[in-house]
Amino acid sequence: MGSSARTSSGLFLQRMPSMSDTVTLPRSTTRTKRIRSTGEKNVPRHDARLTARARFRAAAAARSPGRPHARVLVIGAGPAGLATAASLKMIGVRADLVDRSGRIGGAYARLEGGIVLSSPAKTTQLPGLPIDAKTRYITIAQYRDYLRRYATHHALVPDRQIIEKIERVGDNFLVYMAGESRPRKYEAVVVATGMCEHPVWPRIEGLTEGPRKQNTPRVFHSRDWPGHAAVAGKKILIVGGASSAIAIAEQCAKAGTPVTVSSRREQVRFSWAKLRGLDFRGLIYPITRRLPRWLFGERCGSRPAFTGTDNGFRKYRRQGLIDVQGPVVKFTGRQATFADGWTERFDVVVLATGFQFRMPFLPDEVERASGGQPLADEGQSRSWPGLYFVGIPCGRTVASEFLHGMAADAPKVAAQIRARLRVR
Repeated sequence: MGSSARTSSGLFLQRMPSMSDTVTLPRSTTRTKRIRSTGEKNVPRHDARLTARARFRAAAAARSPGRPHARVLVIGAGPAGLATAASLKMIGVRADLVDRSGRIGGAYARLEGGIVLSSPAKTTQLPGLPIDAKTRYITIAQYRDYLRRYATHHALVPDRQIIEKIERVGDNFLVYMAGESRPRKYEAVVVATGMCEHPVWPRIEGLTEGPRKQNTPRVFHSRDWPGHAAVAGKKILIVGGASSAIAIAEQCAKAGTPVTVSSRREQVRFSWAKLRGLDFRGLIYPITRRLPRWLFGERCGSRPAFTGTDNGFRKYRRQGLIDVQGPVVKFTGRQATFADGWTERFDVVVLATGFQFRMPFLPDEVERASGGQPLADEGQSRSWPGLYFVGIPCGRTVASEFLHGMAADAPKVAAQIRARLRVR
């Protein structure tokens, strides 16, 4: 709940060559090819025989720090940002793509690669490049590789930048970036930063955030889960009952390590779209993207947990490898006390307690829901026209925060931006 392609500060998404521009591909390719463009709407042609590495180098070589910024800014190089930047490019709109880490993948660049995604692989592909999956479900490592291929396929290279502040001036936006003396001016801004930068730390007596104290368990948030191998042989407690808790518990159990899952409701939350081994989400997902948002008012305004997929959880529980308990209320050293009075010592605690939306670079005047996410209609901010969001709950549909929703929303938002630029 996105391994890197890093560029130096000052580089931007590939500028489309003008009539007088010529770009020579690296000599290391099979042959030298000159590329000409007839305007911004044309996408550069690439020799099919060029390697992915050569195409990536060609995209970077075609840019220069001295060239003007694009009219559109996309913030975030995870799935949502990549899908949006690619969708803009495919309809002839040039955009600057920035990311705080400068890496392709967003959260997927950091998450532990062995965790299995809960959605079927085919539903996670982005516009313009099918996902070539050999199995129904794929791991985060496999999806991370797909995002790299996606960026290379569309010649997307994020600039490493930290956004400090965004101001609205008339119909334009001034974007202040760390290390730059003057703000950049854009006519449209797309925020696709996700929420994984801001994990939720639960309030449990005796379990504090910060440096580890002596005789206390090692504590991770699920965002920083290092994988089963790093904690093999340890007594593990997972706090949470939704998708991340389920996936991590399954990974440990599959490796033969027993785990305890602590859930507030003494149960975990599985998606009802998978029954008796059959996954109906390929049929259900398109329907969810068409349902009216008012049917899901509570979900759109708050931050409910994601349900998980049973990829062996119930089986491992029957085998005694996964034990589900009620909420943990206190820690005394390594000893956890649960709501029913049961106690147990643990070496490792994994907090699969979710994330929250924080976009500190946006002022308070940008309207937000109770869960912290901005409020948007058709992907556009309710309070700041020209400011768009991809990947937030109910940004366009009730599926907007999921991978299949991002893939569907990105082309729609791109089309809105092109229309906005044309009328100005």
